[in-house]
Amino acid sequence: MNGSSNTAKEHMELELSALNSMLSSKECFFSVAAVNPPAGIFSCQENRLIFNEAMNYFYNTGHVPDSAAIYENLILKQNSQELRKHLSENILNADWVRNTGDAIKLLTEIKIEREVRDFIRTTRETGLDFAMGLVEYVNSNLQENIGGCMKEVKNINTGEDTLREVQDAMNGKSNQYIRTLIPDLDNNIMGIPKNHITVIAARPGMGKTDFMLQLMRNFIKQGLKPAIFSLEMEAGSLFVRNISEAARIDSLRIEKGEVNDAEFKMLIEAAKLYCIDDYVVDDNALETPETIKAKINYWRLRHKVDVIMIDYMTLIKTNYQQERYDLEVGSLVRDLRVFAKKTGIPIIILSQLNRDSEKRLNHRPQISDLRESGSIEQEAKLVLMLYRPIEYGIDPFEGKQCTYYDMLGNPLKAEDYMEVIIAKARSGRTGLVTVQYLRPIHRIESVKSVKP
Repeated sequence: MNGSSNTAKEHMELELSALNSMLSSKECFFSVAAVNPPAGIFSCQENRLIFNEAMNYFYNTGHVPDSAAIYENLILKQNSQELRKHLSENILNADWVRNTGDAIKLLTEIKIEREVRDFIRTTRETGLDFAMGLVEYVNSNLQENIGGCMKEVKNINTGEDTLREVQDAMNGKSNQYIRTLIPDLDNNIMGIPKNHITVIAARPGMGKTDFMLQLMRNFIKQGLKPAIFSLEMEAGSLFVRNISEAARIDSLRIEKGEVNDAEFKMLIEAAKLYCIDDYVVDDNALETPETIKAKINYWRLRHKVDVIMIDYMTLIKTNYQQERYDLEVGSLVRDLRVFAKKTGIPIIILSQLNRDSEKRLNHRPQISDLRESGSIEQEAKLVLMLYRPIEYGIDPFEGKQCTYYDMLGNPLKAEDYMEVIIAKARSGRTGLVTVQYLRPIHRIESVKSVKP
């Protein structure tokens, strides 16, 4: 009896330690929100109430709660003397803190063991066939009870399912990809893969952020809601680029205030397009993998986002404590890939290329130019690279007549020439797609090889 009492006491201390860590440290809270475990890992009813209230507070407000906020909210809702005493003694005035991630993992393991023991006892008591009952249990009750803490058991994909996916792709309604709305690019890659990582890489000044913004606008046109982690630029700067593109007015003139009354009215109309709840931008420069995953979970529930974009990868502050930076990046990309697969949300990551391309005669990038390329190349399903010869003083047409035309039938100018290099496409074709990059208004357009 004494051993059982000690075990219960240790379990209670473990639960309270996890809760107090969450409510005393934003980093600890985000590490838990990134995993998004069910409240059922807490065996104490009061602790389940506290955990649910903390997560609901975060998902409803977007802010990390502290113990005082949880106390106030729960007392107003429950008005229970027992709960009031529990909060006062174990939460408000508690000083025990441990590694939250380890505590949550241990609580999850204990819950799974408890569920399995209960199931075995039930099957023995009711005389059910143990093997068949176990299969049924794993496929229903266990998955429902432990939620996000276990990988979902997926049904086997049948031939009929595959043919249906092919038919959907033929009709432009693929469940596996999101179209970029750049026809030549979609013809090669089918679109941005869902449940996976896409990397867009280039040297500085090639237009990575503008390419990302064009994809964002194209996603919105399809009724999707993108979310951007802008670790380099402020949200206001991205907004200026978007209204510059919509109004077709040079963003430099907008920032300098060099617009006339007619153009200002155009900017007002353009701004209306981006003052609605069609996208999310977070320009906090101090993101970690844990805060990113926690915010994605929040955006999924609160804003129903469909795609995540990160600008850019090497600005994320990792805390994996690896000996080499390439191992840090590898852990980060692997972490995000697993998260994308688990949540079903595609993650697009912008990345810098190293200087190796500048040693080549034409400066055209290769996949080996990716910083810490081994990890990124292995984890990403799609890798796109941007290249603009004019940045190196190179004529993309090599003195010959231009064979590309914009959508109005005008020959493509050398300064507007951009190559989208498909360096890796696990379910598509590698190659090169030429597009028009209108840098002053931050717009990417398709081109024709035959005059329209």
